[in-house]
Amino acid sequence: MDHVNDAIQTVVRPAAGGLLAVSASGNGSVSPVVLLVAGVLIAGGVHAVKASARPVVNVSTAGAGAPVVSTLEDIGAVIVTVLALLVPVLAAIVIIAVVVVAIVTIRRWRRRHGPAQGRT
Repeated sequence: MDHVNDAIQTVVRPAAGGLLAVSASGNGSVSPVVLLVAGVLIAGGVHAVKASARPVVNVSTAGAGAPVVSTLEDIGAVIVTVLALLVPVLAAIVIIAVVVVAIVTIRRWRRRHGPAQGRT
């Protein structure tokens, strides 16, 4: 069932991100097309990371990690949303920090486990 939901969300999330970006812009000077593309790319990127990570979590924990990861995703989303509303600059700093930590963690994991099958 999780795979069916991810397949549906592959279309829904980027579309919602694009619409949200355009609707949140107000009467700004940025072209709605630019905002739409940016929203689609950001939401699509987030969805791609989530959809890629879920199978790894499910396989490595025999499915037991899925509820934990889902709960952590929800908590993180609430925290970043509240920060974005109250202190936008701090929210941006938190998002950048999370991305940096994720990149460092992935690089360390790859160094420890060697190159993946099929990569040169």
